[in-house]
Amino acid sequence: MMKLGTGLSAVLVSTLFLATTGLAADKAPTKDIAPSIAAPETGGLSPEAALVLKNFSAGFIRPPSPYDAQVSQITGDNQTTGNKRLLGGGDQIYLELNNPQEAAPGDKFTIYRRVKKVYHPVRGQYLGDLTAVLGVVKVLRVTGNKATVKIERSYDAIFPGDGAIRQTPPAPAPASSTQSLPDGTGVIVELPPGQTLIAQGHVLYIDWGRNDGLKIGDRLEVFRENTGIPIQIIGELQIVALEDQTATARVTRSIAPFLLGDRFAAKETLQKQLGSDAPMSPHDRKEALFQDMNPSSPAGMLPGGDIPEFGKSK
Repeated sequence: MMKLGTGLSAVLVSTLFLATTGLAADKAPTKDIAPSIAAPETGGLSPEAALVLKNFSAGFIRPPSPYDAQVSQITGDNQTTGNKRLLGGGDQIYLELNNPQEAAPGDKFTIYRRVKKVYHPVRGQYLGDLTAVLGVVKVLRVTGNKATVKIERSYDAIFPGDGAIRQTPPAPAPASSTQSLPDGTGVIVELPPGQTLIAQGHVLYIDWGRNDGLKIGDRLEVFRENTGIPIQIIGELQIVALEDQTATARVTRSIAPFLLGDRFAAKETLQKQLGSDAPMSPHDRKEALFQDMNPSSPAGMLPGGDIPEFGKSK
């Protein structure tokens, strides 16, 4: 982990977010839990759980493990539905099951696709496979080693050969982690496929995970340091999904496009290492500008007494 100047909580993820891949081949594979997303409502969920659910389709980076099933090459019959090669919401298709005795009508599977292997852009080590979440299907019936399923929700086109993992009931929740964020800096290690410039609202992938003390909802500041130019804070990330060594983050604010290899740190780290010379974050600049324009308003308050929510305006 680099220092400045040298250049989901685990509980929610384990109970709400199903990752398709497991540990390396020489370790026993593990499965996290996927949320049931047949309904879009998030009522009754904690803010962290709702954040995971809202960003369920963002994908993740993790070393691979076997799937429970694959989307069959046979997707219909030629006389009625046709043998489609491009599948989406509402379609009825088949899964080839690895363990058909474990599947039953009503079960749900999450469909995934491994997009590419990801290597750290600075250190070069293999981090895992970038894996896309494509949709959720519900089992209608099981015949032999095939399950007839209906696509309840799709986030992208589903193709024959895509992998699937069965959703299972949540495991008992372990105690919450109290580990603090690292004092060093992390790196943006991957961008969504086909995207090279990332800004507010996009997702990206970083080299900190739950082993580094990250929790769902944590916010990190992205900065850039060029020769002859002081450090510039260019935006903020919010953690929406966690793995042991990586995380998926959504850009909550940006004043410049984010690039592969850009660095980030906790706000406290920047303030501690830069002291009074620390540049203002976009959020702090917004509040300072508001106070200059409305000197009679209490600090941090909007007209009417509301506290401004980060990234939003009244």
